[in-house]
Amino acid sequence: MLARGVFPFLVLFLLPGWWPAAGQEADVVVLGEWGDTLTIDPRVNTEIAGFPGLESVSMDSLAAVSREIRSLVFSTAVGGVETLRQNGCVPSTQVSIGDLQLFAFSDDAGHEERGEALDEFERSLIRIEVVACFQVEGKTPGAVLDLYTSPEFRMVAESRIDSMWIEPWGNCVETRGVMALVDPTSVCNQVRELRSEILASQHSQVVSNELLEGHQRVFFKESLKTFVAVPEGIALHYINFTRAADLGRIERWAAPGRIKDSQERNIDELRSRLGGSS
Repeated sequence: MLARGVFPFLVLFLLPGWWPAAGQEADVVVLGEWGDTLTIDPRVNTEIAGFPGLESVSMDSLAAVSREIRSLVFSTAVGGVETLRQNGCVPSTQVSIGDLQLFAFSDDAGHEERGEALDEFERSLIRIEVVACFQVEGKTPGAVLDLYTSPEFRMVAESRIDSMWIEPWGNCVETRGVMALVDPTSVCNQVRELRSEILASQHSQVVSNELLEGHQRVFFKESLKTFVAVPEGIALHYINFTRAADLGRIERWAAPGRIKDSQERNIDELRSRLGGSS
């Protein structure tokens, strides 16, 4: 076991057998097919069940929520990568809070119902989608993904990260809070990767929280980072859904701008490391 503050290379689970033989465009299809093979860790639903009001909902019903968001993550990524391959790279950063409408799930008796708790869960569910473009030569998507996800890079680019370490149950990150906006977090993620000739993708999902004093619980967080070769060089498509603490009126007003600034700092730092232009 590695202590906090030690920054090892992240040991990632690589799925073999996903290198398509039918041409580069097949890689985009494989991204969606790979998503279908990724089982949802039961701990994901356990963390959702910690949300007030959802603790009494059956695990089968909570699994419907996690499956729906998983489907959205991969359908968004596949669509984004297809657009990049067909139309070229146009940078954008989109942040929305509470706009997602999950389907109704069934209770133990089979009745379709949402309930106030699921409505409340959605009200502060944050959706982030980023497209970034890098005019670089001689870089592979896999090499750029390695750089972008390395502990050394993340500790510099993401100023709130306090420490990163590896546990048997996941890759763990502790973040500092932002006064009057967000409390610190300490979570562990299940991380898996796909690599092919034209793309490299990393899927990450929170599977446990360290409930430390003064830290907020991250009830749900799932993200997919995909670097893909495009005529201009390398493009990034990133999609993230996060549900942590409720956001008050001021936080809801301030959060999108702060999130966009954070994402843009990450991209600027990566561009600086790669030595390319946008």
